[in-house]
Amino acid sequence: MHDEFDLKLAQQLRQSELEDHSDLEAGYALARLMKSELTAYGTDQSQTKLTDEDSVLAIHSLKAVSRRLDVPFDPPFSDFDGWHGYWSAQGMTHGGSWALRRRYINELFTPVLAKLEELEDSATDPLGFRGVDGEVKNIIFASTSYKPEIILRDAISNTIEVVSDADTCLVYNRG
Repeated sequence: MHDEFDLKLAQQLRQSELEDHSDLEAGYALARLMKSELTAYGTDQSQTKLTDEDSVLAIHSLKAVSRRLDVPFDPPFSDFDGWHGYWSAQGMTHGGSWALRRRYINELFTPVLAKLEELEDSATDPLGFRGVDGEVKNIIFASTSYKPEIILRDAISNTIEVVSDADTCLVYNRG
């Protein structure tokens, strides 16, 4: 969303969705930022762009956005210092420790980023007709013999029902 970490925006995200950016967009940006920053902090702290105070706000904002999106994210630390304490307590301090820390961060963020991408894909999915309740609606493509009788069960949510000759028509139902 921005090239620099915006404390004010991050603080707003802890409270509610931003006006100019969806939670999905903000969550994805925060998850990528924190994956990168925690990896850098765990391998070469001079490469981090955030301060420890920034990391607190970024992690808390990501947790809040993730909660609103129903994306599980609950790391066992809340800032860079906590991340350092966690990796020390978990034995990620000896030979190959940078690789262990990178692997842990990948394991922490891969499901989060995958879920956010899945939500993004479903939000921009051009396939399927949806009613006001967000449910995918059936589409009737063809009949192999008799013309089916279709009624509009609910005009507001565009729910239809095939009441006769349903066995002779091809129905697409993504649900």
